[in-house]
Amino acid sequence: MTHPIQTPYSVADVSAIIREHLTQKLKADQPDFTEVVHDSMSFDYIGLDSFSRVNMLTELAKHFGVRLEPTAAYDFVTVGSLAEFIWSEISGGPLDMKKVLGI
Repeated sequence: MTHPIQTPYSVADVSAIIREHLTQKLKADQPDFTEVVHDSMSFDYIGLDSFSRVNMLTELAKHFGVRLEPTAAYDFVTVGSLAEFIWSEISGGPLDMKKVLGI
């Protein structure tokens, strides 16, 4: 992540940080991708390959000070679901998997 962003106080803050991170990466790596990144957007739709997903998780883990397994971007396939997972790691709160996965 190119610049520090304030500490998140909610899942909405986490989501905003992820969206900002992705927007900056897409501008640099995929200039033809001009859509606004939103919570229901999947990483497949955005066009992230395995390498990009692992790099994203590594940078987000450093930024938030949490441990993120490389599989997290495959377990939580949208911006919003990843934000929910990361928020649960930051806050120590429970993660409602049915809500996060939309089942």
